Amino acid sequence: TGTVTSYGTDPVTSIDITWNDGSGANTETFNVNMNFGDTYNFTHGTSLNTVGGETYDVEVTVSATGDADDSNNTLSTTISTVSSLVTKVVVGEEKTGEWCGWCPRGAVGLAEAYLSNPDDFIGIAIHNGDAMAVASYDGSIGDYIPGGYPGGGVDRVITGDPSEFDSLYNLRKSVVVPASVEASGTYDDNTITVDITANFVGSLSGDYRLAAVLIEDSVAGAGQANYYSGGGAGAMVMPNT
Repeated sequence: TGTVTSYGTDPVTSIDITWNDGSGANTETFNVNMNFGDTYNFTHGTSLNTVGGETYDVEVTVSATGDADDSNNTLSTTISTVSSLVTKVVVGEEKTGEWCGWCPRGAVGLAEAYLSNPDDFIGIAIHNGDAMAVASYDGSIGDYIPGGYPGGGVDRVITGDPSEFDSLYNLRKSVVVPASVEASGTYDDNTITVDITANFVGSLSGDYRLAAVLIEDSVAGAGQANYYSGGGAGAMVMPNT
């Protein structure tokens, strides 16, 4: 499916739309009535047949009667397929610090997202400037969640106000993922050993990394600054509690 827009001065009465995945051209003719600025939404009658786990380079071309400029008639994309659907887990990260009086809304946002989606949401509070800060994590999170504190993001793809983690989760929960990731661990005295495995169901190219994060809960700090205390800055409400 797609949209064709006419920027020509002459009326367009017919367009041919062709797509090709390398195995041959598939062309369909559409009768239209388009003047300058008009758009036409089309659905091509020939489907792309795929095999799970493969990748396809697809080119789509439009040719129109009276088109004086054919330099903007082609688009291309890569379509990756999977051999099976695996559970998508959304990871939420919050930039926070005990010094940050506005950051409690991020803690509330993380808690609300987890309470709403306990099986497929992982929330991580990344501390800055306090005793709970991990330098290697804190030092690089700004590459993925730019801006000030508090800051929020999911899957290192979408960022937003950390009070909206539940909404950010909804934007990512239906994404088809190319692999499932499993972790198992043991500990002995002060040593933790973790094995992480990625089981791929799709074909990928490029440089991909796995991040192992040990999450601690109920850690007692020196004291959280909280500008919401007393209600003067508005209420923070979690419907699930």
